[in-house]
Amino acid sequence: MEAKRFLQSRYSPFRELVGVVFTEIESGYSKSVLEVGEKLFNAGGFLHGGVAYTLADSGMGVALWASLGEDEVWLNDREQDCLFQGGVVRHAYL
Repeated sequence: MEAKRFLQSRYSPFRELVGVVFTEIESGYSKSVLEVGEKLFNAGGFLHGGVAYTLADSGMGVALWASLGEDEVWLNDREQDCLFQGGVVRHAYL
């Protein structure tokens, strides 16, 4: 399914709130971006960890959804561990 049609048929208020924008969607693959700004920072002034998880979760879901047939569904179970060490992230690939 083409990206434009997918996004029109699957509106996500949360994704819009955070600012996730998909630039590519193919079967088993998606690419998304978001603009980092103060609204996404935690109380310490850093990017909130939930933002990275939102990108990973949304990207995985869209890539998987794009690979399914019309009569297929999926169930997702996963774990994620994050370790951060200093510095400022300017570009991140998940």
